[in-house]
Amino acid sequence: MAFGNVLKGVTAASDDAEVSYPADRLADGVTAWQAGFATGNGEVIWDLGSAVAVDAAAIAEHNLGTEGATITVYYSDTGTSGPWTQVLTQSPSNDKPALWQFTSVTKRYWRVTFTGHSSTVYIGDLYLGAVLELPAGMPVEWTSARYASKGTVRVNKPRIGPAISGLTFEESAVKVEITMTAISTSWIDSNWAALEAALYGGPFYFVGDSDNRATEVMFCWLAGDLPDVRYQQAGRKPMIIAELALDSGTVKFCDRKKGRVVIKFKDALRSLYESGAKVPAVTQGKLAAPITAGATGSTDVGDVDGFDASGYAFIEDECVSYSSIAGTSLVISGRGLFGTEAVSHDTGAPARLAYSLDGQNVVDAIESLVTGPGGVSSGFVPSADWAVEKADFLSLYSLRGIIKEPTDVREVVNKLCKMCSINLWWDERDQEIKLRAYGPQRPGEFLLTDRELLDDRPTGPKRNLKERASQVWYFYNKRDFSEKRDE
Repeated sequence: MAFGNVLKGVTAASDDAEVSYPADRLADGVTAWQAGFATGNGEVIWDLGSAVAVDAAAIAEHNLGTEGATITVYYSDTGTSGPWTQVLTQSPSNDKPALWQFTSVTKRYWRVTFTGHSSTVYIGDLYLGAVLELPAGMPVEWTSARYASKGTVRVNKPRIGPAISGLTFEESAVKVEITMTAISTSWIDSNWAALEAALYGGPFYFVGDSDNRATEVMFCWLAGDLPDVRYQQAGRKPMIIAELALDSGTVKFCDRKKGRVVIKFKDALRSLYESGAKVPAVTQGKLAAPITAGATGSTDVGDVDGFDASGYAFIEDECVSYSSIAGTSLVISGRGLFGTEAVSHDTGAPARLAYSLDGQNVVDAIESLVTGPGGVSSGFVPSADWAVEKADFLSLYSLRGIIKEPTDVREVVNKLCKMCSINLWWDERDQEIKLRAYGPQRPGEFLLTDRELLDDRPTGPKRNLKERASQVWYFYNKRDFSEKRDE
């Protein structure tokens, strides 16, 4: 998220913008008012008054892509006359919002140029400032609102007089929910005051997927008030903290209530349970050529996207191990594992990643699932406390097996907890995921005989075989600590 534009309220020390499209519109927060630069012109210089940390630049409501223009950002240590050091140069391929990061520098004097355009370029918003990384990423199913947008066709009908010929297409963003997961009180203490002040002060940029920034940048602004985000008393659900309106593209700021973004806080365990993460990861490998029952070594599966660097896989119903990946090939080192049979396979046979639990202690397996594919920060898992619980009660629970089909991490964790009598819950006060065993581990079966059960006095006890206890059963229903405690 990019907020707190350092250019806001700062008058340019010099610029060559068009008179009708002045440079002070670059950071006024209103994209309908644009700055313009004719062919051969395109420079703005700012004196911020003091050195400010900057690690990102962004633009919105522009036509740099259409006009083939290049944006370049510089700083100076000495003054508005330079010399200048370049930190960024980009040539947008389209006119969508864009955000770029660079190594943070703390400087007072900044210069931005627009070059290479064949006719006048216009920029509705230019951002210079810092980027805040949110604690966790977006769910797999989440889609950028700009690319989930929908349009409305309206008849050109005036209030008075005859109808006007034609139709108008008005684009607007659909409602999108943005979830900030695994929020800690220390993160709020460090970042919330600045974030709150900036959101009230003007628009900002949001990127849902930093690895796919070119298609995920959104230009947003606050649509309502922000409630207090400090955590409530223990046992309360996390709350909605903000509602944001999205720039809808063609109608710019005319429809601020059309599309809204809702940001929610969720605890780490709930975010794990609602993430939809699966183990093993979904893969799409297929044999490029047939293999015999005893073949090992490099085996081309066509697509290795999603495969671990080494591990286990299933070719049809046979489990194999592989030691490495070479190009699109798995280097197979073992065949017919985990009770499967080594057989020949034809071209096109599916080759899918598997997830092994073999040889792991149940506590280690749960931690790996939670902090690995589950995506929960290790800071929310008190590993030292879990290790104590493991040593005291769960050291004998060593797992054996492998998961063939992609399965929800939540389902796997729940099965392990039930199988080994473990309780897992989120502690609001400590901001941690707690793990406890229901009872001590059994080192082995213990047979109770008459010698242990009966008194050895000469008179002897009277036996009642109908009431003799030979087995002890217990049942439990795990409590869901992610819900309210009064539910």
